[in-house]
Amino acid sequence: MPRGEIGYQSAAVLCHLREQLDEKRDLFVEEEMLDMARRQTVAGLRLLCRYARYAADPDGYCRDEEKRTSSAGGYTSARWRTACT
Repeated sequence: MPRGEIGYQSAAVLCHLREQLDEKRDLFVEEEMLDMARRQTVAGLRLLCRYARYAADPDGYCRDEEKRTSSAGGYTSARWRTACT
């Protein structure tokens, strides 16, 4: 990353995913994720990371979504609500 291949926002998205994976951190393959960050917009990368988090840790993902939506007044999209029920 010292060559400036991805921006700060993309780096932050990847760091957040790695942090969320916690004990399953070994599933985070840095080179693959950096390649994704190079090819995706920040919004696209954020969405891919949400899917990756759900695939790696569905229970943790749903727990965090529940916390996030309860603090946001209970709003969540039908897609995420269906995935976690």
